[in-house]
Amino acid sequence: MRSLVLMALTSLVVAVVQVDVHADRRAAAHDEYAVELWGFLNQEALPYTSWATSADKVDLPCGPAIGDTDKTYLNRTAAYSTDGLPTGSTVVTEHYCAEGTELFGVTAWVKVSDGYDAGNGDWYWVHYAPTGDVVKTSVDRDGLAKPGFAAIESDGRVWVFHLPSKNLADKFINGEPAKSVTIPAAGPRGLSLRAVEKDTIVDYLAAKEGFQSKMIDDRLWVYSDTDEEAAAVFGGEEPAKNATIPAAGPLGISLRSTDLDTIVAYIAAKPGFAVRNVEGVLWVFKSGTPELADFDAGNEPAKNATIPAAGPCGMSLRSTELNTIVDYLVAQPGFKTAVVDGRLWVFTPGSAAWNEFSKDGTEPGKHVILVGAGPRGMTVKSPDQEIVDAYLRAATPAS
Repeated sequence: MRSLVLMALTSLVVAVVQVDVHADRRAAAHDEYAVELWGFLNQEALPYTSWATSADKVDLPCGPAIGDTDKTYLNRTAAYSTDGLPTGSTVVTEHYCAEGTELFGVTAWVKVSDGYDAGNGDWYWVHYAPTGDVVKTSVDRDGLAKPGFAAIESDGRVWVFHLPSKNLADKFINGEPAKSVTIPAAGPRGLSLRAVEKDTIVDYLAAKEGFQSKMIDDRLWVYSDTDEEAAAVFGGEEPAKNATIPAAGPLGISLRSTDLDTIVAYIAAKPGFAVRNVEGVLWVFKSGTPELADFDAGNEPAKNATIPAAGPCGMSLRSTELNTIVDYLVAQPGFKTAVVDGRLWVFTPGSAAWNEFSKDGTEPGKHVILVGAGPRGMTVKSPDQEIVDAYLRAATPAS
């Protein structure tokens, strides 16, 4: 009976993802699923705390990091598998403070069928506050989202927290913290960012998928996720060689790494795109495309398009199609953009206007037009003047 319930819940995960492709955060049915999953995991007859525990850290490709003091439980499918974690595996981790005495979050992972979500290794995950409130899931679609963080918009400002963290748990249990720091207009869409500590805001702004970063002596050190040297440098070792680009990071912070190419790649990184620096030219591809895979296999495209000096640090941008470069140039975190007939449409993620536009190209009946105001002198159109203003502030450094 227990396995049948989990199978039904797992099927709902797939169904919700299929119907939720245009939501900016979480559809009602999906929210209900996350709540039902919490109830399933905490059923009185057989709660997850009665499952087998893992003596070692479980290697999962997504979701919040598992700390040294955390405790992980495995369902029967996961615990008795001799070959990794197959479909049907459920893993639950309780996140504790450094002393291992105070619980500040619970994360559940469910392994769905092949092809469910390649970017997350076909896992669905949801992070809960100790109260059982749903904080974040793997399929939330949110212009404020960043890996390793929870962002909660309230009264025109965005609270940011490390995921998981005690401060995040306190927000759900005790409400708004008595003391906080605010940096006006620093976030996506020009929203002000608020946190218990300024370092959390800096970490949030610095976070980029595919990279690891850390503030050291008022400079932001950046490395790719796969660079093993990062651990030594973040631990206090001074590299034999380093490069710096002054004031190129968030809030005007200088960026540093062991080589200039890594810094450029970090600056150039945008969600949904992959960039490759080849002899001073920045190749741009849509993430996960055959063109990217072919390029990474060593096959330079026979046909390509270039926009000189349009990229970061004055680099030329190149791709298999001009449209890919243009889409890359106009993309900005916190916005949905589309180029139609040479004009740039800008929307708020999850808005009714964006949902209609992204489904079938329906343009808003009422909209504003700013001729020549966008990147590369493009005309910008949007259903709201405030959206355009916020977008143009964000896009100015790249234009």
